[in-house]
Amino acid sequence: MTVAQFVEETHFQFKQINFIQPRTEAELLVAGILNWPRIHLMTRETELLSSAQWVVLDRGRTRRLQGEPLAYILGEKNFYKSSFVVGPGVLIPRPETEIVVETVLKLTHGLRHHLKVADFGAGSGCIGLSLLLEQPLFSLMAVESSDEAIRYLNKNINKFHLYNRVQVLPRRVERLSQFVKENEFDLIVANPPYIAKDDPSVEKAVREYEPPAALFSPDQGFGAMKSWLEMGIRLLKNEGYMVMEIGSNQESQVKQFAEHLGWEFLYLQKDLAGLPRVVTLKKIEE
Repeated sequence: MTVAQFVEETHFQFKQINFIQPRTEAELLVAGILNWPRIHLMTRETELLSSAQWVVLDRGRTRRLQGEPLAYILGEKNFYKSSFVVGPGVLIPRPETEIVVETVLKLTHGLRHHLKVADFGAGSGCIGLSLLLEQPLFSLMAVESSDEAIRYLNKNINKFHLYNRVQVLPRRVERLSQFVKENEFDLIVANPPYIAKDDPSVEKAVREYEPPAALFSPDQGFGAMKSWLEMGIRLLKNEGYMVMEIGSNQESQVKQFAEHLGWEFLYLQKDLAGLPRVVTLKKIEE
């Protein structure tokens, strides 16, 4: 079987079960497993697959047909300007989360002094490590409670040679006050779990494969956000900032709760679909 034939066969199978982008998924799967640039699927389309290549490709295709996320099969996911190592047990980075990175970089444009940053619920490290790669004056404390996620976090720290600028704290955000002094950070970034457990809009594959603790939160999705905002205002220096991703229908409640705690609600960023996605808050000087 040639490369082109396998791609076409995979495209057909993905289309049969109503994948949203069956051609794109087929090409990404094949190119990723073969470790080829995607353009090689065209330039090498008549090349015959070896039996070993076919076996590995077919195994990957079967996993995808069963619903496993493509990122887990390939072991990586593009985010902002880099590719992050991911796998079962860690949240897959989303394009909309890149807005957190973009917002922070705009906020700190022209920075001339060192900033100490905390990444609450760091996961794979996609937010915090992306910031370090862009801002040489940042140092990072990556806060993550999941052992599985920390494994991928450490892989990415090593991949980008950032071990001298990152401290990994394996703790729950809600218990940080036991390990970190107040007024410690200049900036906090966060992508908390903010989905209600009974939300019917969550895709089946997301619910079945990705870590529930990184997705779902009690109190109709507001539980983690509330406790993280409470902890954030304690750990930030006066005039410090918190940039946080939220759910598309949570803007007014987050604003109300944040202002009740003493935050200044600065602005909201929308995603490409025009939905509320990232809030920027400032700790008002005491």
